[in-house]
Amino acid sequence: MKKHTRVLSALLGLLMLCGIFAACRTGGGDKPGSGGTETVPQTGNYVADYLPDGKFEGRTFTVANFGDVRSFDISQDDATNTFDKAKYQRNQLIEARYGMEFAENLIASGYDECYTAYMNNYQSGEYAFDVCKNIMRNAWLAVVGGAVVPIEKLEYCRPDQEWYLKYVNEELTINGTLFFAYTYEADTVTRALCCVFFNKKMAEDNTKLENPYDLVKAGTWTTDKMFEMAAVGRSDVNGDGKMSIDDDVYGIIAEDDQYVPGMWIGAGMKMIEKDSDGSPYLSAAGNERFIDILNKTFDAYMDNGLLFEGFTQRGQVYQTIVDDNRSFTENHSLFYMGGIYQWEAMTDMQDDFGVIPLPKYDENQERHYARVCDGHANCVPVSNPDLKFTSIILEALAVESLNIVNPAYFEDAIENRYLRDPEESMEIIKMLQKNIIVDLADSIWMTTGRQIIVDAFRNESKTFASTLDKYAPVINKQIANDVEKIIEIIDKYGL
Repeated sequence: MKKHTRVLSALLGLLMLCGIFAACRTGGGDKPGSGGTETVPQTGNYVADYLPDGKFEGRTFTVANFGDVRSFDISQDDATNTFDKAKYQRNQLIEARYGMEFAENLIASGYDECYTAYMNNYQSGEYAFDVCKNIMRNAWLAVVGGAVVPIEKLEYCRPDQEWYLKYVNEELTINGTLFFAYTYEADTVTRALCCVFFNKKMAEDNTKLENPYDLVKAGTWTTDKMFEMAAVGRSDVNGDGKMSIDDDVYGIIAEDDQYVPGMWIGAGMKMIEKDSDGSPYLSAAGNERFIDILNKTFDAYMDNGLLFEGFTQRGQVYQTIVDDNRSFTENHSLFYMGGIYQWEAMTDMQDDFGVIPLPKYDENQERHYARVCDGHANCVPVSNPDLKFTSIILEALAVESLNIVNPAYFEDAIENRYLRDPEESMEIIKMLQKNIIVDLADSIWMTTGRQIIVDAFRNESKTFASTLDKYAPVINKQIANDVEKIIEIIDKYGL
């Protein structure tokens, strides 16, 4: 029996004991904005004892969604892997408990089209679905447009409970009010934590390279160390004097919108912070530490063969991410930056890979951090006629996703060899889930925030300080305008 299969039961027991599936909570420590993590619960058998009993007489709970990813319209025959079986089991449990059924309505092929359809529905006032999935920045646009019911109006939704991704929701709270909340039902968050994959064989065969796991444990996995190792790991394999992704080995493969914010967020920084009153503002302008990490990241970006940046060197389409992933699995780089879900496309990789966090700014930084950007949020439309019913089902989904679905994803990862070294990798995943950062400039205000920095990289322009100074008034005005509209909506609801 293979090692990764032998350790399955022991690992899952360890993970539940350690509370890995209930991380992302706040408390003391050095987490930017709010500190580290709370005490972790010692059990995975979560129960929302405040949810009422009773049946809903065959009612349907309709989720509007986009693309071809289904979480609720899953039949027993469709549930072909551990992860989908868990979703099916969760849905069946809730349907039986409440005498209702789930329906999934794919209203668009992409996330922007889904947002348009959602807003069109809002304008019509028609009741077409109970909730709609929107990516974070589009969910925010819907909030600013007055089209989303605040969480406080959902009687049985309790964001202080363990099944909520508390730190993510903290960042999205404006003036004490939250309009959409992430729970463990949002696997697009729990599966998308940003990390660094590394080719274990390359690291072991090259005597000049240190063991990345040892560096993480020693607290020396830093930005400088990553770039140093990437420089050692790159190789002009065919000796033609130029680097090619099909023939040679790069130090790092990444897309620029993953690489650039990943480096500053891994360094424990945000482009947008909140003041003592909880109001967001652009904090990066004039921040020497922030400029320093951008300069280091840029120098590596411009160093020939150190980084293969897919969006610039292949073209900015989704297929680029697929191709970059494939290039890593075919041994064309030492490191690959991406979401943990990308291990799902690495099952054919012959050499083993490992998973480590984004690098720290320096050895004085106490923690490693995990970037989260665009998880799919449940937006409750203002046309929804039964908020009580909706809140009950949303809360039940949150609880049972933590109990059933989230553990199953990692079980599936081990069974299907997404993870090559479960003991070490799962310790890293535990670390990532405990130390999430959401930078509102990387998600909500991406266009006026992150994008101006990414564009500077694409234009090969090392002008970060002046760029931030130039755009600071624009960004802060956008933030102020959005917050003003949200406060008006909050007042309308009497919150």
